[in-house]
Amino acid sequence: MENSNIKNSQITASSQWDGNHAAIQGRLNYKKNGPKRGGWSARTNDLNQWLQIDLINKFNVVTRVATQGRNAYNQWVTKYMLQFSDDGIHFQYYRGEGKASYMEFAGNTDPNTVVAHHLNPPIDAGYIRFLPTAWHKHVSMRVELYGCKVCEKPLGMEDGRIANGQISASSEWDPNHAAIQGRLNFKQRGAKQGAWSARANNVNQWLQVDLGCHHTLVTRVATQGRNKFNQWVTRYMLQYSNDGIHFQYYREHGHPNYKVFSGNKNRDTIVSHLLSSPIEARFLRIRPLAWYGHISMRVELYGSKSFYLDRLNLLGCQYCLGALGMENRAISNSQISASSQWDANHAANQARLFYQAAGKKQGAWSARANDANQWLQVQLPGIFKITYELSGNTDRDTVVYHKLNSSITARYIRFRPVAWHRYISMRMEIYGCEVCNHALGMEDRGISNWQITSSSQWDSNHAAIQGRLFFQAAGRKRGAWSARANNINQWLQIDLGCGDNIVTRVATQGRNAFNQWVTKYMLQYSNNDAHFEYYREQGRSQIKVFTGNSNRDTVVSHPLHTPIEARYFRFRPRAWHGHISMRVELYGCKSGKGTK
Repeated sequence: MENSNIKNSQITASSQWDGNHAAIQGRLNYKKNGPKRGGWSARTNDLNQWLQIDLINKFNVVTRVATQGRNAYNQWVTKYMLQFSDDGIHFQYYRGEGKASYMEFAGNTDPNTVVAHHLNPPIDAGYIRFLPTAWHKHVSMRVELYGCKVCEKPLGMEDGRIANGQISASSEWDPNHAAIQGRLNFKQRGAKQGAWSARANNVNQWLQVDLGCHHTLVTRVATQGRNKFNQWVTRYMLQYSNDGIHFQYYREHGHPNYKVFSGNKNRDTIVSHLLSSPIEARFLRIRPLAWYGHISMRVELYGSKSFYLDRLNLLGCQYCLGALGMENRAISNSQISASSQWDANHAANQARLFYQAAGKKQGAWSARANDANQWLQVQLPGIFKITYELSGNTDRDTVVYHKLNSSITARYIRFRPVAWHRYISMRMEIYGCEVCNHALGMEDRGISNWQITSSSQWDSNHAAIQGRLFFQAAGRKRGAWSARANNINQWLQIDLGCGDNIVTRVATQGRNAFNQWVTKYMLQYSNNDAHFEYYREQGRSQIKVFTGNSNRDTVVSHPLHTPIEARYFRFRPRAWHGHISMRVELYGCKSGKGTK
């Protein structure tokens, strides 16, 4: 608003006093200039007035709003509400996190002071309205919005970041018209035809893309017909799912009917559609309804990874299904080994899913001997949770999947053949996710001293900064943080800094070299260091009370079955032995890494 990146045409209002009090003068820090007054002023003073900003791109996240009154005149809005919309027609009132009623914001008390409010949760919308509910003298205001745009980046069909194993179809004409040829701009090469083509022409056909274990916001879809052949889809619908089993048809917000998209009119022209209601899901299906010549198509999906992590069950593993890197070579050759290999042309590093024979290099790993002592091993780059693997084939190229009912958490994985057809030869992929369980920096001092505070301390030799796991008494410095008083108002706080932090486990110790420890405690968390919430497990109404320590040095840890995404964490002692004294560590990951 202030820097005019939002154009005048994007700012409208319910009314304006006249052309000199227009909506476009509702920009933050707009100054009176000749007859142009220093703010937007409504024609009437009533509850039906509003100032609206059209953000053009429907996929914006608004995290903060700011207001001023009218420059050079004593008029301002003292209270207001917010509305938001995806289509500019159907508006919803904004409610705060966990609030049943609409949220009313405190506005201004003078013409020029900026009053800002953080939005928790953020607003994900294309249109924002300010609705004054109280004012001083007249409805006049200037505003700004803060946040970010959601990306519309290609998600990986064309450039191969979406691996072949993530693309499937209801059917395919033959292996030369396979689902994996349904990538945007795929070209005919030899016998490989220039698109996915279904086996039959009926409305039961689909092309599916698995976007991996991180939920993804899809904001646009694009399609083409078949390269070098007059076949294309003219109309289609979309379906989406989080589990690959239960699919929903896509509807636009406020519309009862399924959305039917117009498709292509020729072989190669790309036709794309913005999704006015973005899809947040793992699996996307394109369902042809009408076609020219034959059902054949190539596609791309656009969007971004979702930022609403509280929608995900971080440790439930239903989203922990990403390919770990055999096919796309995120796992390097040096990380793949075997008990033996027939020769260098049948090496362990040829065991990648969809590896193709080329020249002397054969199309798989093959063992030197056919016996039960053979194995193929993958070294993962860290500790991963494994939820799927591939094994047990009946032909050369068909992929056979097995879900592991009990996931494996490990760094090294071995496949041990126990039966085979003709010879031990295989290609494979491993699916899962990196475990979000890294120490976040109390013990190793990745968390600085200034990030550790407390309600009180006995003295400077029992300071909050001594509350690090495994801190040892040395000289006058005692072996823990110790509170000044023994009561339930004490706390030890860690500031994890900027960025999206996910905490999945906590650990505590008592005081080194002295018989003092906390036996029970609660957790609190916050994103602003002002308003703290107590930790509850999902589905539980009661605040979680953790079992603490029973001696000085033994580490007692607890997984958080409902992970916490926050910046500030407090340990709140509830019971203790001798005195409130403790040392702690937090475990987890940044939101861009690990289990999601």
